Amino acid sequence: MKKIFLTIGILFLSFSFSQERKYFKTFSFIPIKNWKKKSDTDMVFVKPLDLRDLYQENITIDEYPAQGMTLKKLWNSFVIKDFPKSFKDYKIIESGVDNIDGNSANWIICSNSYSGVKFINIVYMIVKNDLMYYIIAMADSKDFEKTKKDFISMIKSIKIK
Repeated sequence: MKKIFLTIGILFLSFSFSQERKYFKTFSFIPIKNWKKKSDTDMVFVKPLDLRDLYQENITIDEYPAQGMTLKKLWNSFVIKDFPKSFKDYKIIESGVDNIDGNSANWIICSNSYSGVKFINIVYMIVKNDLMYYIIAMADSKDFEKTKKDFISMIKSIKIK
């Protein structure tokens, strides 16, 4: 699981941020009851551990400087261009545009595999006030449908300050 988070982080290292990583915390959201924050520094929340699961479902919400780039440019660079190169067995299931707290958001549901496990991810991206908000929710494909509603509920609860 750490390698999956590392892969996602590496995608953003290619975004030539010249400044030290800062947590702007310019957003809030409502986690699902019983989901726990993974650490004090990251905005990663995990579903309570079910001993029958091989993988703990999680949602990560992060923000990065947009460096003057539009949602379209950032989305095309990170998701459309980089995801197929970065994830094994990558496939787009659905994609579209949504509205989160009055802001246009691109989204995609995609699948990939890692160490023989198939994952389904929901990815959202929003750009506001020159900040890119990046949300990724991940679940084992066997557990995705029963967790999808929780993921969408948390994503829809995001408020950007």
